[in-house]
Amino acid sequence: LPVVEIQTHDPYEARDLFVRLQAGMPLNSQEKRDAWPGQFTEFILRVGGKEKVDRFPGHDFFNLILRARQTKDRGKYRQLAAQVAVLYFSRRANGAYRDINASALDDFYYENLDFDSNSEDAQRLLRVFEKLTTIFRDQKRPKIIAHETIHLVLLVDTLLDDYTRAWETHFAAAFDEFRHKLTLAKETRDDERPDEYWLRYGVHTRVNSDRGETIQRRHQFFSVKMRDSLKPQPKDPKRLFGPVERELIYYRDKKQCAECDGEVV
Repeated sequence: LPVVEIQTHDPYEARDLFVRLQAGMPLNSQEKRDAWPGQFTEFILRVGGKEKVDRFPGHDFFNLILRARQTKDRGKYRQLAAQVAVLYFSRRANGAYRDINASALDDFYYENLDFDSNSEDAQRLLRVFEKLTTIFRDQKRPKIIAHETIHLVLLVDTLLDDYTRAWETHFAAAFDEFRHKLTLAKETRDDERPDEYWLRYGVHTRVNSDRGETIQRRHQFFSVKMRDSLKPQPKDPKRLFGPVERELIYYRDKKQCAECDGEVV
């Protein structure tokens, strides 16, 4: 008779496993990732949180702003945390917008078994979450959803270092304005000439929304509109272009050098 002994310091984990075994309830993709080795797994559990597991309370951004603790999500918010992290770390590493579907997340987990949760980039991501928590703490708007979370994190990452903090004061209002215009644009989706907010953002939340290329297109539009509202001021007045401007120019010029027309990598 085969016997398996499972040890845990948290009784809720053992109880949850027992209930699943008795009910024949299979684990979903994110619940399986939660059991994988490596610090990236631990990092996502700490950020996204796990219900009734004290050592994984979740970051305030997920608990307060996304209201993750209000529902039993079976890993929904940990999966979102993983998707945000994959996009964030990939873009900081090489400027790429990586796919964030199930297989792509699995690959990233496997590729980063030696992930350092104390690295500069990991700690910076936590600071981005903290900044967004401060900005949206008033909770005067409907719950922020997945695709919005992705673009808020990526945008704030580009604003943290090279700009004065004046943009923080207007950030929530700029986001609310973007949301409002997107809502109005949805009403034009069947028109002969739909609004640009639908064509360049809204439609890309419906089809292939977890593909890197689609996310990149959405983020380019989101960044342009948010920057137009925020008008961030560089800390160094002699510096012509900050990271936001450089990214916008890069895609505006279709990744080509303005001088020689060569491809910019």
